[in-house]
Amino acid sequence: MKPLLTIAIPTYNRSLYLRRNLDFLYNQINDFENKVEIIVSDNASIDDTYVVVNDFLLKGLPITYIKNIDNKGPDFNISQCYITANGKYVLTLGDDDLLVNGSIKAILNLVTEDYGVIFLNSAEFIDQKEIKKGKLNYINYDEPIEFIKKINFYVTFISGNIINKKYLDEQELIKHNGSYLIQVSFILNAILNAPQNLYIDDIMLFVEPDNTGGYNLFKIFGENFYSIVNNLKSINKNEIVIVRNIIFNNLLVNFFPQYILKFKLTNNHSFIKTNPILNLKSIFSGYINFWLCCYVLNIMPNKLAKIYSYLIKFYSKIRAVFIGY
Repeated sequence: MKPLLTIAIPTYNRSLYLRRNLDFLYNQINDFENKVEIIVSDNASIDDTYVVVNDFLLKGLPITYIKNIDNKGPDFNISQCYITANGKYVLTLGDDDLLVNGSIKAILNLVTEDYGVIFLNSAEFIDQKEIKKGKLNYINYDEPIEFIKKINFYVTFISGNIINKKYLDEQELIKHNGSYLIQVSFILNAILNAPQNLYIDDIMLFVEPDNTGGYNLFKIFGENFYSIVNNLKSINKNEIVIVRNIIFNNLLVNFFPQYILKFKLTNNHSFIKTNPILNLKSIFSGYINFWLCCYVLNIMPNKLAKIYSYLIKFYSKIRAVFIGY
């Protein structure tokens, strides 16, 4: 019988995180084995990842283990998760992210319906083991643009988006290999072509903050992200413009400024050092929010930049009230 949900975990040399992740799944999977498929896609790890997987197999956790002969890069490993999934819905879950105890049962109660994307709200990992008891709080969106306003640039977050696999276009997925955002076109096309999408307001996911890096953040979320959105399939040009404005105005106001400030204040950030404005100007010079929230912040002295960052946050709140995103 086809499972309702695939939870696929791409991993590479992070066995400690993987063990914690699988432990959270093991505590929830009882009585749901026939409804949930678990995949671990190992990108040629040389640590004890296999030992961790085998430990849970011996405990009875049903895992399909895939180990690549060599490291083919994170995009290949993530796409492999989506392509090999057999479930009606697929969640590609970061190895350091955790499905909160009780969340699998709650998700399975929802995936009998036909959604494009189910978005999971998240919080930083804390010493909390259960989701709140009682009725799950969620919002059903039958207008895809309103749903995109709600999640905006979190369409990039693999662990937060459960996707209906019927919207998977393998060639479209593979086309974006090397972008570090290989999942985005799949997620956006599912949102825009489905009759409805779902936003779960309760915390369903624990995440490790700032636990990645080693790439040019401003190029990936600038040039790469912009190219993917501009080349979406199966929607008209007017929709692309609307989606682009929603997502990129949110990036310029709520995402890039915090990293520009970090780059100004520290030399020890995990992302590759770069001049943010050089990467962003050619893409976003036509957006007033680039000049207001990124350019001005970047040229300010550090003390003034700290103060200005609070004004940007205030501006964001005002903007959300009057514009809606």
